[in-house]
Amino acid sequence: MGRPRRRAVGAVAALSLAAAVPVSAEPPRFADFVYVDANEGSASGGHVALRLGDRTYHFGYHEPGVLRLDRDESDRFAHVYSALENRNLEMLRIAVSAETFDRLRSSFNERYLTEEQEFRVVDGLLRDRALLEDWRDGAATVAVPGAGYFEPSGGSPGSVLERLRARVARRYGRDVVAQRRAVARRELSAARDVVSTPVPPLAAAGRHPPAGYGAHDRAVDAAALLMALSVLEDGASLRGEAVVELAADDFALDAPVRGALARVAEQIEDDLVDSMASRRPDVGIVLLVGMARLLALGATLEGDRLVVLDVFPPDAVVLSVDEIRARGGRLEPLAEDLRDELPRLREVLVRKAVLREADYAALEALVNRHAEIERSRAEGMPLRVAPGRLVPSRVAPYPLNPLTNASHEALDARVHELESRERALRERLDRAHHYNLLGHNCVSELFAQIERAVLPPRTVGGDPAEVERASIDSLGGYIEPGRGLDFIPFRAADRVRVTYRVADQVRLPSHRRRARTAMEDHGTLEARLRESNVITSTVYAPNLEDSAFLFFTDDAIAARPLLGAANLMYALGAAVVGLPQVPLDGGRALASGLRGAFWSLPELAFWNVRKGSYFYAPRAASLP
Repeated sequence: MGRPRRRAVGAVAALSLAAAVPVSAEPPRFADFVYVDANEGSASGGHVALRLGDRTYHFGYHEPGVLRLDRDESDRFAHVYSALENRNLEMLRIAVSAETFDRLRSSFNERYLTEEQEFRVVDGLLRDRALLEDWRDGAATVAVPGAGYFEPSGGSPGSVLERLRARVARRYGRDVVAQRRAVARRELSAARDVVSTPVPPLAAAGRHPPAGYGAHDRAVDAAALLMALSVLEDGASLRGEAVVELAADDFALDAPVRGALARVAEQIEDDLVDSMASRRPDVGIVLLVGMARLLALGATLEGDRLVVLDVFPPDAVVLSVDEIRARGGRLEPLAEDLRDELPRLREVLVRKAVLREADYAALEALVNRHAEIERSRAEGMPLRVAPGRLVPSRVAPYPLNPLTNASHEALDARVHELESRERALRERLDRAHHYNLLGHNCVSELFAQIERAVLPPRTVGGDPAEVERASIDSLGGYIEPGRGLDFIPFRAADRVRVTYRVADQVRLPSHRRRARTAMEDHGTLEARLRESNVITSTVYAPNLEDSAFLFFTDDAIAARPLLGAANLMYALGAAVVGLPQVPLDGGRALASGLRGAFWSLPELAFWNVRKGSYFYAPRAASLP
């Protein structure tokens, strides 16, 4: 019942039943209660979530001990848990009216955004304090997203930036760059003035903390606009290490593709011209990224290979070849899937009459992942891993000194003031979102939020009978948050099944089970014996992310205690072998053996938790 390991995207298909939907002229809608099977690691006791269309909401454990609402793309949620974490998922489809569905979605989304804003305020105070400490120590800089793509150089006639400059001047006049530069310099002065501005008091308990626009964020946005204006006015080229190239053998640049990419370039250029009039604070970052993409597209259209920006984030996880092997990873299946995806995306670009920057961003991200895998396979280079969307974010430093003339004492006092504010706000948030396994966990808080969502405002905190009646009208039944043993995920799923208006049940087997079913010799004695253990299995590779074990017991109920005993002995042996390796591997093998022994104990009592996990698993079908 904790925070999941975030890694990729995937899912399942199924039918839905409309028979149990209340009689209405509107089409049936479903709020899907998702039960996630147990596995070692995070959420070892199982997990629950509420799927509302293409978004899935669930409460996860976040350091330092707080419970926060997470929002994931539904396909990504299913893939992380079912494929990568190798868990079985069960989706209970609750038939609801369109009004109830919209109320649920609005309520969960509002809470998610509110919590994000609350914790963003704390992060902003941290950034402001770090910036002031740098000013105090005499070496303040900010990292500007998008600026790291450029190598300063003089503009050349006929370049894409020359054409952009001409269009901007025709639309807004020749003084527009000077005017926007003056605006950016005033913003930097405003960032400096935060030193002498008192920190506003905390909002009253129960109210949202003020969002604020601190010195750091203001300085980053102002610096980004100044750097973007310099690129536009003086010209620039792309840094060689900031781009990724794909040979024509992998992505043919024939006439239809060139035409599609030319249309994308025209759209980006139009958007950049429009952005020069924008007053949004981060317009400088928008301009930097747009101009970098425009240069990459120009290089593509003028050359013989596809050129895109390197969009891996600065904090991407970097794994060596040995680390990938230790995690049970094989790069060949991933490389093959990405190679298959390239022609599909190429056809999408060619067929679409109207192309958006988002279409190009999908190609940009896919090319980055493809090139990263191929480079690691061919050269044995470390592999950068970044789950979720990839967006251009390469940073470059912008020096701020001398930006403030405040004394060392004034800066020091301001730092202590921000530190005190940050500590008080963090303590308040920790109290409001504290995690408690029995009283405030992923299950109890999900039911509590469902209750808040389905009730009209007048019933919130009102008569319990009215609360129950409103829940019955909306969902077909009422489950009181935190009552009895309903905080246990599998018990919660049982309650939902018999209490709410469940019209259908959809089961998504774990990746290992799906892979075994797809085997040609599935069901034969030879296949069952081969796939029953980690040594001869063709589906699972030993993974140091998992504990040490020998036999899979999730599908061997009768023999589970016997296999669990074998797993216990195997894990203890692995711990003994791992002990002398501690100086070499930091104790990873020893820890894997000890964890293996621990998770073998439930198997002795016919209870399975551990199922293994995967470094990579291919994408499945879409959820219904």
